[in-house]
Amino acid sequence: MGNVYLVHDRLTDAQVGLKILNEAAGIDLYRFKREFRSLADFRHPNLVTLHELFSEGELWFFTMEYVAGVPFDRFLESAPGAPSDSRRLRKATLQLCEGVHAMHEAGAIHRPLAG
Repeated sequence: MGNVYLVHDRLTDAQVGLKILNEAAGIDLYRFKREFRSLADFRHPNLVTLHELFSEGELWFFTMEYVAGVPFDRFLESAPGAPSDSRRLRKATLQLCEGVHAMHEAGAIHRPLAG
């Protein structure tokens, strides 16, 4: 639905994620706004915090907490299978499931996981 970039917020002097909607029309714009509004006040230790929703002409975007790391699938690929990596994998999978469960309890669905 959109792309996320790492940017510097001059007002807070912090790095944040900036998610930009690819196509600002019809159902995609509706889903983008709904995604932001449904999660803007949501707080959970395993999920990023959303900050502000903006539009500039036809461009729609929102800012979110920046968390350094790699995508979960790349994290899994980096685990060569040693016992310590199994513990790391279990811990990461538990954190992922707790975050997704919290979203589902709040009535939200993470689209890439649902797709």
